[in-house]
Amino acid sequence: MKRKDLPLIKTNPYLQDPSECDAWLNRAVISSSAVEGARAAACRALGV
Repeated sequence: MKRKDLPLIKTNPYLQDPSECDAWLNRAVISSSAVEGARAAACRALGV
């Protein structure tokens, strides 16, 4: 299977550890939401 056919969670070394994966995904959601102006809502939804 080619690398491009694999999902990001399988190819990104930062997402291999489940607890680290959750932290990175939460950070990405909050960061993206802040850009869109919905940071407070994202933090509440994630319980952060």
